[in-house]
Amino acid sequence: HHQRDLQSSRQVSSFQETVDEQRGAAYKYIQELEAQLSSSQAATTSALEDRERATAELAQARMQGAQVQASHQEELTRLAKQVESAETEFGAGMEAQHEEEMRSLQEEHQSQIAHLRSIGLPDLARAQAQQRELTLRLTRSDHALQQATASLEAERAEK
Repeated sequence: HHQRDLQSSRQVSSFQETVDEQRGAAYKYIQELEAQLSSSQAATTSALEDRERATAELAQARMQGAQVQASHQEELTRLAKQVESAETEFGAGMEAQHEEEMRSLQEEHQSQIAHLRSIGLPDLARAQAQQRELTLRLTRSDHALQQATASLEAERAEK
């Protein structure tokens, strides 16, 4: 009887040790899981904060970009109006004068060619010289327009 009690007592004691070991292992495992969870939550919180900060910075950058674009557009519109009024004042007169000169020179050129054709081109050298002279006058007239245009652009740039 005593032998069986002793044996039962050992079994209970051994069983109790096994239970304690398993309980200790389970407790340790739970602590590790809690540590992992805590670390994961911290990383998630940090990532969310980073994302919110990046989103705010992006919104700020977009707003500044829109303001810069609007400002540039206003400046471009203002400059276009200035150019338009300067061209209207200065350019219209110059262009009309240049076109009239060109038309007059071309008419003279045409009439000389017609005249030369009517007399059968007796003096080709003289005709070529006249043509060179007309070409030179056309070039000078064109050059004068280019200079006037350049000075107009320079005036615009100063404004």
